[in-house]
Amino acid sequence: MQNLGSLYKGVVKDTFQSFKHLRKTAHTHHPVDDAKGNAEALLALKKDYGLKIKF
Repeated sequence: MQNLGSLYKGVVKDTFQSFKHLRKTAHTHHPVDDAKGNAEALLALKKDYGLKIKF
């Protein structure tokens, strides 16, 4: 995967959309907060959009 933004745009088939609303943890530019938010967004893609990923 290149990045979460590109993945989300592909899943929703809209190049103008952003995944940032899927984060629960604020994007503070602290590495742990940002990683948690991105993980939350990825899990939301799995749950809400049926994205098939393995852990």
